Amino acid sequence: MTEGRINIINPTPVEAAQSGRGKDANDEPTRDPEAGWHVKADSRGNMKSTYGYSTHTGVDEDGFIHRQTVTPGNAHDTTERDTLLLGDEAAL
Repeated sequence: MTEGRINIINPTPVEAAQSGRGKDANDEPTRDPEAGWHVKADSRGNMKSTYGYSTHTGVDEDGFIHRQTVTPGNAHDTTERDTLLLGDEAAL
C-alpha cells in the first residue's frame, strides 16, 4: 500500500429480520428495536425506505475492504467516515 491512496466509502442498507408492524404472541413488538429507517432516492428519483441497518464499507481503489461498520439505518453516512478512513488517503 502506498501513501496517498484513494478510499471509497459506501453505505448499503440491510433490511432487519423483524421489520413488520404489530406484536407477537407475548405482546412484544415484532420490529427490531435497534434498527432504523434508511431512506434513499432510486435512479428515477423515487424515495425508497428500508427498516434495518446500514453496512458502511471502506475499500481502496482495487476493491479491497479495509474497514467495515454496521449502524442503525437512520445513521447518516458521514457518521462513520472518520472510522472508515485510514489516515493517508489522497482522495475520498
